[in-house]
Parts: sequence; C-alpha cells; structure tokens
Amino acid sequence: MILINRHMERYEQHPDDSDICEPDTRETLETAKPYTFRELIDAIRGGEPSSWPASGDTHEWVTRYETNDGTRGYYESGARENESIHYARENPERNAKYWRLAFKAAGLTV
Repeated sequence: MILINRHMERYEQHPDDSDICEPDTRETLETAKPYTFRELIDAIRGGEPSSWPASGDTHEWVTRYETNDGTRGYYESGARENESIHYARENPERNAKYWRLAFKAAGLTV
C-alpha cells in the first residue's frame, strides 16, 4: 500500500488577467490514505505532473483539471476544479520506487 494525500482547489470563474489566481475554496480530501498500486495508477492517469519532464520523484505531484461541466477546457466556462495527488511523507522509504513505477505505468514519464 502506498500512502497519498489528495487536495482539491475550486475556482468559480476564470480570473481576469489582473486578478491573482487564488482558488475560491481549498480542501484536503485525504491525508495519508493507503492506495493499492493499481488504484494509484488509476488516480494519476490522465493528470499532469508538476514538472516536465516528469521523473516520478517523490517531490512531484499530479494534478487533474476538470470544469464544472466535466470538460477540461475551463477557459470556455471559467469554473474548474484542480485535484492534486501527492506522495505522503509518512510512506516508508521503500515505497518511493512504487511512486516512480506508477508514474511510468500511467504514461507520465518520458
């Protein structure tokens, strides 16, 4: 089992260029919740890694973007949600290799 943290940020409308891009709400969805390797791959698949090229290092996370209408094009509708999935620091050191392997299996590394 791999422990992950999930966070959600919600934006009610697309910020103007002059606005600071701060979410309307932030919440922690899960803290150090155990996931199987398969569940982790499913959770990060389709997301965007925090750095490019991604290496699957434990300081990297994956963000999935969705708008309120279920599409990824929030520039059209404005409202969106960002779900970020992070490697929990409570993991034993040996779990880091599974985080890297999940990045590879989900197609996030080059």
